Amino acid sequence: MRRLRIGVAGLGRAFQAMAPAFADPRVELVGASDPRKPAFPGKFFESVEALCSDPGIDLVYVATPHAFHAEHACLAARHGKHVLVEKPMAPSLEECRRMIDAAKAGGVRLIVGHSHGYDLPILRTRELIGSGKHGKLRAVTSLNFTDFLTRRRRESTDTVFVNQAPHQVDVVRSLSPGRVVSVRAHAGDGAYSAMLGFDDGACASLTYSGRGHFDSDELMGGIGEMGDAEHHQHFGFVLASCERADLRPLTDRVMIYSDGQARADALPAPALPRSEVIDELFREKPFHDGEWGMATMEVCLAMQQSSRDGKEIRLSPQARNG
Repeated sequence: MRRLRIGVAGLGRAFQAMAPAFADPRVELVGASDPRKPAFPGKFFESVEALCSDPGIDLVYVATPHAFHAEHACLAARHGKHVLVEKPMAPSLEECRRMIDAAKAGGVRLIVGHSHGYDLPILRTRELIGSGKHGKLRAVTSLNFTDFLTRRRRESTDTVFVNQAPHQVDVVRSLSPGRVVSVRAHAGDGAYSAMLGFDDGACASLTYSGRGHFDSDELMGGIGEMGDAEHHQHFGFVLASCERADLRPLTDRVMIYSDGQARADALPAPALPRSEVIDELFREKPFHDGEWGMATMEVCLAMQQSSRDGKEIRLSPQARNG
């Protein structure tokens, strides 16, 4: 099988975090474009348009600033390139829809990621929920405390909703068989709390702070968000409460708590960081497609609106869950 040839638009922080995954033998990193012209071992293009028009590239990984995601994803689709776009998919639902339409018109795939819904512990927890062995999912608790605002030198709560909330929303949506129908959120000073309601009666509570005081890695055995050679990446504490058990994804296992007992469902060590994203590129029907990414952004933007307006936001029917 010929390797999937990838061109990268944007060589900043997002690309640096994703780069180790491109060592996967199923893909080949062949070219890149970035206005700063940093060192790059492959072919360098003067513009994103030149990158997208090159016949030696099969897929464009869009890792440019958020405001350019729609423009560059649509450009790649018009040139017949598959698209992997970094989260957040785009800052507005109108841009998300434009990206989806461009991919359909170009007959190409549009995949959104990386988000922590790709992490193997979350995928395994999803499998356990889907098995039905532990009863229906009734609630998900997700909380994360990081130094995001400090390290990025940003003081905007809106930035947290657009940059960090997609991870957390994607995790809880990945775990729930239902679809989000209601959102209520409060926010301030770089932090938020939100309650999501699903159409099957389940709920999810999300708490996040990027102020850089308490670090919730402490709740994950001291393992950082990016994981290591023996531990998978994560986005803080997650607990999925089912009718007959509580499931807690950790960096090397999923803990199952039921009837006063606790047991571990062990996970293999990561072969490569974020290899699950590469798996998605070769899946017959991608999970994190454009419709999925747009639905995640709908929730994030509803959280932002709810916190501003001080009221619950009701959502129209979302994309299918998986």
